[in-house]
Amino acid sequence: MASDELGVTGVSRPTANRMSDVDQRYMNLPDTLADWPWPRQFNPYTEEATIESNIWFKSLGIYSPESQKPIRTSPKVESPFADTEDVRAGIDLMQALFTLDEFTDVAPAPMVREIATVVMDALRNPDTPRPAGEIILGEMMSQFAACVFHTATPEANKHFLTSMEVLMNSFVAEAEDRDNHTIHSIESYFELRRGTIGMGPSYFIGELHLSIPDEALYHPVVRELEYLAADMIALDNDIASYNREQGTGNDQHNIITVVIHHLGLNLDSAVEWAADYHKDAQRRFSDTMKQ
Repeated sequence: MASDELGVTGVSRPTANRMSDVDQRYMNLPDTLADWPWPRQFNPYTEEATIESNIWFKSLGIYSPESQKPIRTSPKVESPFADTEDVRAGIDLMQALFTLDEFTDVAPAPMVREIATVVMDALRNPDTPRPAGEIILGEMMSQFAACVFHTATPEANKHFLTSMEVLMNSFVAEAEDRDNHTIHSIESYFELRRGTIGMGPSYFIGELHLSIPDEALYHPVVRELEYLAADMIALDNDIASYNREQGTGNDQHNIITVVIHHLGLNLDSAVEWAADYHKDAQRRFSDTMKQ
């Protein structure tokens, strides 16, 4: 979509009204997947793998028992035909990505930059013991890589490391924006959000046993499908999480805030705009799949 259709390019300081500043007290949540043509599929090994993954994750001691209670993963819809080992890897990865997002969402940019360095070093050197006193995220990613990398193809491991670097760099950029109270334009927001949504690393589980050459994985059509999928998932995530984020004052990296800020819409109109954008992305995804 052209930049003039999206809104102002570049970035600016926030002036958007939050829900607490207006009379509105309810959000209308659109059913963005009402016309999605592909049915959900579930993997029969999910429950067994989830129990094993939760045991591993709790052993890391990242969260207190109380804060661990509300944490839930939703891996049933991923890799419906994978075996037990691959499903376990997928759930472990979802837990790890969720945790990275939680830590980096509230940390200042210098700390997020340090986290990114630790995470990438742990992934590149999974057999090297982590140094004493290091943030637990290094040990988390080291254990994940040590368990999964030996079952994956060299191509899959390489692509995963590349996508993780994109993710961590995106987290750093988001933290810098947060520190500077910056709100992106609609266009530049989507460019950054495609990184922070974490779709790239998530594809690793589907690629585990495949030897996909770079020229195929990074083909323009495949990349367009990736971008559109990331946009749709980001839109759904932003709509669902907006109320919590605006309530904590951490909503500048959310499409609803961006649209309200740049297009001068109220909350309902901003949600409707996001739903329409999602519908258009879905149409373009279906058209691109036919190429």
